[in-house]
Amino acid sequence: MARVVIIGGGFAGLSAARRLARAAPQAACTLIDRKRTLDFLPMIPELLCRRIDPELLQYDLADRIGFRFLHADVAAVDLESRTVTVTAVPSPLEGEGKGGGCGSRKTTPAFDPLPQGEGAQTNRLEQARYGVTDTPSPPAAEGEGDPSKDVELPYDYLVIASGSETNFYDREDLKGRALTIDSVADALRIYGAAHRDEVESVVIVGAGYTGIEVATNLRRSFTRCGRDKRIVILERAPHILAYLAPWMRTYAGRNLARMAIEVATDTALDDFTDGTAHLSDGRCIPNALLIWTAGVRTVDFVRKLDVGKCPQGRIVVDEYLRVGKWGQSPKNGDSPYFPDVFVAGDAACVTGREGKPMRMAVQISLDEGACAGENVARLVKKGPGPFSKVRLVKYRPLDLGWVVPMANGRSCGRAMGFNVRGFPATMLHYLMCLFRSQGFRRRTMLVMQLLARRA
Repeated sequence: MARVVIIGGGFAGLSAARRLARAAPQAACTLIDRKRTLDFLPMIPELLCRRIDPELLQYDLADRIGFRFLHADVAAVDLESRTVTVTAVPSPLEGEGKGGGCGSRKTTPAFDPLPQGEGAQTNRLEQARYGVTDTPSPPAAEGEGDPSKDVELPYDYLVIASGSETNFYDREDLKGRALTIDSVADALRIYGAAHRDEVESVVIVGAGYTGIEVATNLRRSFTRCGRDKRIVILERAPHILAYLAPWMRTYAGRNLARMAIEVATDTALDDFTDGTAHLSDGRCIPNALLIWTAGVRTVDFVRKLDVGKCPQGRIVVDEYLRVGKWGQSPKNGDSPYFPDVFVAGDAACVTGREGKPMRMAVQISLDEGACAGENVARLVKKGPGPFSKVRLVKYRPLDLGWVVPMANGRSCGRAMGFNVRGFPATMLHYLMCLFRSQGFRRRTMLVMQLLARRA
């Protein structure tokens, strides 16, 4: 039985797992993630103005059918020996939780039992700790069952879909003082903290998509609650939305001004102490809440892999999403070739039609995950033998566009080669979110709540 390990339970990882389960159900597939849920990132900023139920934006990984879910951290990957080293997730898990109210957080011990519903996959590490004996296949790896030890999981095929994490660049000292928005629980924490009476200002570091979404949703939230709090976005570059067209920067900038959101370009955060933000231009903002949205990077084990990477730290892949290319060797900086390892989502550096790396986006992650899952399924069905005898599927880069959603409905973006702005752009954003969400009931509830709270 072929052993397949998928690292990451995000959009790319789940897309790969679903495709593999349909095309090669005989494979023993294990999906590893440090969180128990997939959080629907495109709509998480909406939680800052309390428009929707947080539970509608979370999917329980244990209730997915077609793979075994392992709640653990990936410490290392050895591509030569074909092993993945996992370790227990620290408790409480950062970023995990189903919010029942503002800033609520579900704190559970590492490796506590997952809920067992229809299609739920039992975690052997968790079973061993709690004395459960009815263990599923595949067989446990050596050392599995002791949460205090690292465990090595062997694989025949590997899909790296580990996504990305917040990048503090050279400001690691701010990790404990700045809030991020990488999950539903993060959004609820920001909402609760921003509405505390002692907080007079919100300082957001980073004027990209996320920073602008956070700022506009917080402004709308404050307005609804009758609070007149200051919101300041800091951007080290000369412009907001630095990689987008000038008209989008202008349009978004005017809308931020309309919403009384201050933007300080060519300005960095020097320090944040005792609730006061010290800016590089000499200004100080007291009684402030700090939110960091300045960028993302690949996760730790990906950064440690000795393979070819682009300047963003993403793994270079070939047209089939495999690590490296035919005929390359580790010499002279070339990437080694591992035909049994595929990469999808934010961790993959895929060259687009314009010769530039594809951006990090949900639609691209889903497409790459499906392609990686299909190719692994073909290798599994082929069985042992030369890789060259299997006809794999080439990934065809396709970026249908993007939208910068702003909470007052004055969004902007580009879709199918056309510029969009205002209400049509906002509607396009919601339509794509509904299309990407799972389940008729979930979609219906999202529509009802968005319509009921549109004012």
